[in-house]
Amino acid sequence: PHVPDLARDHASTKELEGKAHLQRALEKIEKDSIRYKQMATKPWLKDGEVVWSKSRVFLSKLVVSQSFETFMGIVIFVNLVLMIFETNSDARCYPEFALKLQDCKHHSSHHSWLMVCTIILQVIYTTECMMRAYAERSNYVWNRWNQVDLWTAILGWVGVALSSSVNLSILRILRVLRLIRVGRLVISVPELYILLSGLTTSFKPILFGSMMLISVIL
Repeated sequence: PHVPDLARDHASTKELEGKAHLQRALEKIEKDSIRYKQMATKPWLKDGEVVWSKSRVFLSKLVVSQSFETFMGIVIFVNLVLMIFETNSDARCYPEFALKLQDCKHHSSHHSWLMVCTIILQVIYTTECMMRAYAERSNYVWNRWNQVDLWTAILGWVGVALSSSVNLSILRILRVLRLIRVGRLVISVPELYILLSGLTTSFKPILFGSMMLISVIL
């Protein structure tokens, strides 16, 4: 008669252990990630007193939170989907309209909503860069992720500004360069970061184990 209760207790214990493990993983992300290292020591404190303005402290806590990274990961994923749609639309114009892409009804330039979405995403990226620059000040330019975000945001605005006046091949190059931002999904999704961290950690033992095995066989 007590078996169902024991099963429920066991399931509840497993769920709590899973949540605790995920929490430890998130803390490890904030501790070890390149983006978070500069903010791990709470730079707004000096001798136990807050020396930054309230707005700067608020933005500092916001931009290094995992919730914010997850939100930006969703934004980057949406951007990736739009880029795939844009590429597929342009590809439908070949080979019939290879020399006159603007005459192709499927070309991405004929989708006005696509440009609107691109501008909205660029505004989000630019706002993020401004928030991080305000919070981190002189440390902002030394963070590699910040450099990636800044340059891809600039390239995005260049692509928007020149979308109707330059060679389409240049726009395709800019589109490819903007894919660099997809790398941020690694730290935006905790489970993906945990998976890749585990693979990276286990790579050396696997390599040395393989070398020892080959030496024994030979």
